[in-house]
Amino acid sequence: MAKIKHNKIKNTGILFEALARQITADVLEDKKSSVSSQIIKEHFNKNTELRKEVQLYHSLIKEKFISEVKASSFVDMVVDARKKLNNSKLRREKFQIIKKLKENFSIENLFSSRIEAYPVYASIYKLFEYSLQVNEATNPTDLVNAKFTVVDHLIRKTTTTKAKNPVVETLAKEPMQVRVLTQQIIVDNFNRAFSNKLSEEQKLLVRDYINNVSNTNPLNEAILKRLPIISKKLAHLVANIPDDAIKIKVAEVKTNINKLKNFKTIKDSHVLALLRTYSLIDEITNHMKQQGCSKKTLVEKKKWAN
Repeated sequence: MAKIKHNKIKNTGILFEALARQITADVLEDKKSSVSSQIIKEHFNKNTELRKEVQLYHSLIKEKFISEVKASSFVDMVVDARKKLNNSKLRREKFQIIKKLKENFSIENLFSSRIEAYPVYASIYKLFEYSLQVNEATNPTDLVNAKFTVVDHLIRKTTTTKAKNPVVETLAKEPMQVRVLTQQIIVDNFNRAFSNKLSEEQKLLVRDYINNVSNTNPLNEAILKRLPIISKKLAHLVANIPDDAIKIKVAEVKTNINKLKNFKTIKDSHVLALLRTYSLIDEITNHMKQQGCSKKTLVEKKKWAN
């Protein structure tokens, strides 16, 4: 009774998620053409088995039921639908897309971001693979555990009730291509709206945040690399600001920013604090430069007058 081992690069659901996130990264880096977007259009169009399979993954990820019996029946129906796909064609399509990914990306980096529903995606993969084992002995314990994980996900209720956003609900019902395009449009609009308002450091911070919003370690590493540089700039300001009141406030900011290195998980509020700190540094630096220029101009005028 062989146990099926999960293979994330062959997991169509995870593969699609990785490509969708890469599209965001491409747009934020102002790339004129996105390879990941081209791959999705080519390999997940309506004529492919990959598209059909990823839709089955998404149905098991997004649907919700109040009854375990209904959830279990739904899982069985989706698994039956998976068995009806052209498996030989699907294998060929997976081979082609994986080949293209290896040619264009670092596979390790592409799949490095943590996916919130990873255990569910892995269990769906196992259910689909076990359903194709006709003449092989199935590992019953592993199969039951996989199905229980998916059923539990389908009936799990959130601990807090959030107000439903009609726009988000409507978008969730749209085809995957529409959702990916919408994501790209949002990022494009963000760039246009703030390209002249954010400094280069702020843009890079926002990019790292969006790329790694669900991947704790890389985001923490990106923040930790910035802290010494920010702290050094704040220390320089403290040493040169003539106004004692402002100097005390900047010193407090420096102390609070240094505390971030003690946090195991970077939160949205921490990223926002860094963005505001960048603005503070730029504002005070520019003000000091203007004051310096004014004093210099005044001295030169006095010399000329004498």
